[in-house]
Amino acid sequence: MSGFTIFHHTNWSAVPIPLGEGRHFHFVDEGRNKHFHFHYHGHHRFAKDNAFVETDRYILGIDGVLLNLQDLKVKTGIHQLDRILIQLYQSYQEELPQYLRGEFVGFLFDKNNQRL
Repeated sequence: MSGFTIFHHTNWSAVPIPLGEGRHFHFVDEGRNKHFHFHYHGHHRFAKDNAFVETDRYILGIDGVLLNLQDLKVKTGIHQLDRILIQLYQSYQEELPQYLRGEFVGFLFDKNNQRL
């Protein structure tokens, strides 16, 4: 089974739930004593439509099939899925999902604002 698990805690002594195999990112805001854990376990079946990356500002994940990926590449002039999603988020914020077509799950976490 593929998908994302995201959890947040404020207890320094809290131990994350063992999530098994997969990739993960951990973001800590020590000043606010907040911990965010992002875990992805997926298949390579739709690898061109999947992304799970961390940048200086964002952690994002998407899994599934984007039917309009080629259109988005043309519209943005960008060919990497993660960069396309970040560009669309910066332009449209919470309206981003309206510009995606297909069957997928995903998230974008803004580290600066600590918004999911």
